[in-house]
Amino acid sequence: MNSRERILALTVVAVAILVGGGVLFKFLFLDALTALRVQTDDAEQDLDKKQAELTKESQDRKTILTGDPRLAQWQRLSLPEDNSQEKELKKGRPLEEIRKRHEENVAEQYERFLTELLTRSGFAPSTIKVTPTPADRKGAPKLSDKKTPAYTKLSFTVTGQAALDGVVRMVQDFYQKPLLHEVRSLTLAKGPSSKGDLDVNMTVEALMVTGAEKRDDLLPDKTVAAPHVLADPSRSYTDMLAKNIFTGVAVTGRLTEERSQVLGVVKLTALWNSGRRWEATYYDQGKGGDEKRLTERTINEFSVADKYDNVLVQGKVVRLDGDGAVFQSGDKYYRWTCGQYLSAALDEPLKDDEIKKLGLTATTAVTGN
Repeated sequence: MNSRERILALTVVAVAILVGGGVLFKFLFLDALTALRVQTDDAEQDLDKKQAELTKESQDRKTILTGDPRLAQWQRLSLPEDNSQEKELKKGRPLEEIRKRHEENVAEQYERFLTELLTRSGFAPSTIKVTPTPADRKGAPKLSDKKTPAYTKLSFTVTGQAALDGVVRMVQDFYQKPLLHEVRSLTLAKGPSSKGDLDVNMTVEALMVTGAEKRDDLLPDKTVAAPHVLADPSRSYTDMLAKNIFTGVAVTGRLTEERSQVLGVVKLTALWNSGRRWEATYYDQGKGGDEKRLTERTINEFSVADKYDNVLVQGKVVRLDGDGAVFQSGDKYYRWTCGQYLSAALDEPLKDDEIKKLGLTATTAVTGN
């Protein structure tokens, strides 16, 4: 083999090594690296998705807690779980029997709680009736084991009679109690008596959450920090009694219209001389009807009342002439000109020199101004 052939052979071998090495690198390293990058990208996408779900879950939780802050302390606010369940199980009693007995005991405690609440709020004791319904575990969502219900719901129907202020006190006191309970429905109707009592019918639900605090008492320990409840103590719920939709607004005095509004539509409409005497007419635009006559001697007294028959002005005409009617109301004199409203005339009583010029003197006051 000459030198030319050796060079050619070495070249072929080198090319073969390069090609083979490249193929080997691709299969052993490049493909593996590409697959790793794909897996990394997929993992990052899954991570972003999980992070988005976690953020949404956190936001949903925040929204739920904003709507009902009590849920942040559900273990304490729940109806209590059985404090003696483990002891009963060791005695060989069936779990279902233990649960049923505990639910009945809690329902009895809650029934007493509602009865005392209504009585304290002003419900007539003889009308109070609290009826429990069987505990409901089937309607609750299941926990991670897909068997255990998240909570047990106790429902009660409540009827009774009370005035509206008693109902307001009851609802306020109800929602100030540290329990996971709510009034699901409430209907009010006028009762048969004339005292303003209402027939009250409502449905109440309370939750016993799985994993709740185990205690003997219905309510959590008062020594523990008070939870946030729905009935905010800073609010004045009794303000709604000022407008009782069943009995109306309580009237503490006689109803009356605004004086200026009534007198502001009473006008002296006409003034004329019949040849024997001056006469005038006035008209109450607020009440309508016919115009009323005034003369200096025979029909010289008038009065204006509001729609509740409260007399606002009483007057007596003492002079009628081409300038209008001069009348006395109270201890003052006024001139009422044709086309003028009575309220404007009453705003400007005659001065002493005007009274003297007309030849008038002070007389017994006329009631009404």
